[in-house]
Amino acid sequence: MPGNAMKLRIISLIAASVLFFSLSPAAASADAPLIKAIVKPQSATVGAVLEYRINIAGKGLLAKDFQILLPEKKECYPEKEGATAPAKNKNGEEEENPAEAVPLYVIHRATRDDRSTEGVLDLTAALELSFYRPGKYSLPEIDIKNARGEKVGYQVPVVEIKESNAQGTLEEIEPPLDLGGNYTRLIILIASVIAATLAAVFLFRYIKRKRAEKAATPEPVPPLEIFLRDMARLGGAGLIAAGKIEEYVFGVSMIFRKFLSSLYNIDATEMTSDEIDRLLKKVMSRESYARNGAVIMQSFHLWDLSKFAEFAPSQEILEANLEKTGRMARNLSEEMSSDPARV
Repeated sequence: MPGNAMKLRIISLIAASVLFFSLSPAAASADAPLIKAIVKPQSATVGAVLEYRINIAGKGLLAKDFQILLPEKKECYPEKEGATAPAKNKNGEEEENPAEAVPLYVIHRATRDDRSTEGVLDLTAALELSFYRPGKYSLPEIDIKNARGEKVGYQVPVVEIKESNAQGTLEEIEPPLDLGGNYTRLIILIASVIAATLAAVFLFRYIKRKRAEKAATPEPVPPLEIFLRDMARLGGAGLIAAGKIEEYVFGVSMIFRKFLSSLYNIDATEMTSDEIDRLLKKVMSRESYARNGAVIMQSFHLWDLSKFAEFAPSQEILEANLEKTGRMARNLSEEMSSDPARV
């Protein structure tokens, strides 16, 4: 009996270990990324431009192992349901249905953005499209394939398209003017309108010329002022308190990239964190990079990792990052203004 009890205990331990490792994230497939698709806005009127984004993220994955097949700019029409006989006029000729000429949606633009860093996959496909038929529709699914050529699926978002004038109300229209044969008044009215228009044109040109003569070259807005204005509009503290981590890190990362671009006359908005680091070593002075380079890259790495739910930092860490980002911008701006070689 003791031997049977020991065997039963060993079998239980083995089963528990297998269950633990099968449920562990580390046991998941190495090429199974986290895919999130969103559309903004989720409800719009006919013809409104929608932004459709699919983000592919994961740790320990490579961007080259995933293929995103973007659609071309095109008009897409709904599939016809069944074979219906075309309508005919009185002469027996087939009439065209105007509704069939209206596309379901039109793709205006499709782009692919790779912000991956070493060890962290961050791919984004973005589409701009408009729907032209009211109703609820699933957005077009983007083909995503892994390194083995297998299709990787994701939850396709749904959008609701409403009519721009669902009630069919008519605008107030003024009735036609009854001239009653009073042509003299009509001629005087037309002449007055022409005279007033000419006077307004001459006055506008005169004011415009005077302003152009007096106006000096406008002072460029300092990068720090633009940074502070954009940060205030972002409302980072409120986003952190509400737990909207993705909105905060995406917003603060883009605002700080724009700040660096304006401050050092570079284009950091489309670069990865490592590319920005290499470029800063070239455009910053050796002393400035020694003081600020590591701090800047710590923030970029935190923002990159925070895009994934499994790496979500605490509220305290994000609040400290928000305060540190503002301090970094002020320090860099002060160093730039005090450097005689750059003034």
